[in-house]
Amino acid sequence: MKFHLKKNTKFRTKSELVSLLTICRLEERKGIIPVLKCLSELNSNNFLKPFLWNICGEGPQKNKIKNLIKGLGLSEQVKLIGEISRDSKVDFIKKSDLFIMPSYKVKNSIEGFGISYIEAAAYGIPSIAGIEGGVVDAVNHSRSGWCVNPLSLKELSDTLMEAINNEKKRKEYGSQAKKQFIHYFSGEKVFRKLINTISI
Repeated sequence: MKFHLKKNTKFRTKSELVSLLTICRLEERKGIIPVLKCLSELNSNNFLKPFLWNICGEGPQKNKIKNLIKGLGLSEQVKLIGEISRDSKVDFIKKSDLFIMPSYKVKNSIEGFGISYIEAAAYGIPSIAGIEGGVVDAVNHSRSGWCVNPLSLKELSDTLMEAINNEKKRKEYGSQAKKQFIHYFSGEKVFRKLINTISI
């Protein structure tokens, strides 16, 4: 796989790892495989800061993802964690810098609202999401995260480079994600919206 990269500064330092996180069912429409392909190309060309990507969950693509991680030489940077508990999920989110799940439509299957993005936002973690389904209601592009077409490897590659390498932007988007969560999705506000809906 080859695609054009931006000719910006290369990265290969001993700075602290950027912690990436995905929590989902391991299936095609979650966009994990396109991300792996882009990360492999970017990493081999030294275009990324050091990173560690924890992928939590089970599903039909687990073995394919596992074999691809090994085949792309990403075993040190990408870890398949498996199923995790609710408490572990919170710990993983709190310790992450970026949530990644650029989902896309596969046949008639499409991402709904995308509660995982909201869970990340609750802890001030920005997301890389897709552009189809309900995810655009959960992630505000260029404000609380990035919405990208994962089937465009050039677009996905550029997004990953910016999100991983630009700590300032991650923190800015993370702050906006948390504000968006508090304003629209906190328990009290969701409860009030539910009561108002029932009352109509």
